[in-house]
Amino acid sequence: MERYGALAGIGFVVLNVVGMFFAPSPPAPSDSEEKIFNWFVDNDSGIRTATFLGAISIVFMLWFLGTLWRHMSKAEGGSVRASVTSAAGLVGAGALWMVAAGVQSTIALLDGAGAKGFYTLSSVLMGAAGPFLAAHLLGANLLALRTKWLPSWIAGIGLLGATAQLVGSAGTMTDADWPMYAGMVGFLAWCVWIIATGLQMYRKPA
Repeated sequence: MERYGALAGIGFVVLNVVGMFFAPSPPAPSDSEEKIFNWFVDNDSGIRTATFLGAISIVFMLWFLGTLWRHMSKAEGGSVRASVTSAAGLVGAGALWMVAAGVQSTIALLDGAGAKGFYTLSSVLMGAAGPFLAAHLLGANLLALRTKWLPSWIAGIGLLGATAQLVGSAGTMTDADWPMYAGMVGFLAWCVWIIATGLQMYRKPA
């Protein structure tokens, strides 16, 4: 079961990446109200499907988190400071992301009503999730650099994702395009990290 838990993160990545194809090319928060409205109207069913897949993916992520906790706590040798930081950061980021996705799904259900304002709200929530995800990645990968529970190259990918998420957190104070793009880079780096970490844990159970 522990080894299956290590691979559960791949299920999380697959569901979320597939969800992106249902609602492609999202607008930037700074785009015009008309452009944002049209995106929601044109992709209403895709947005709702992507939100549903994201919700289902939580099951896989929590299963992955259980195995991740086991490996990290073993590497810490009884002290679980980094493990707690990483787990709390992941839970906090997941909660904010699902609220943001829920806001977008609500706009789609209402046929684009209030699109500009609520889309900006969802972008701010995603920006607020950035530091939580950064804490999750920093806890896991700084521990990896210290104890070698993960190879250094995997830790490097995780730290890249953490840095990008911190940059993306600027989305809480501006509707410029670049925080959204930074957050996307951070998310994709995190997805690569999840797959690499899952395979590492599968090969070497704690």
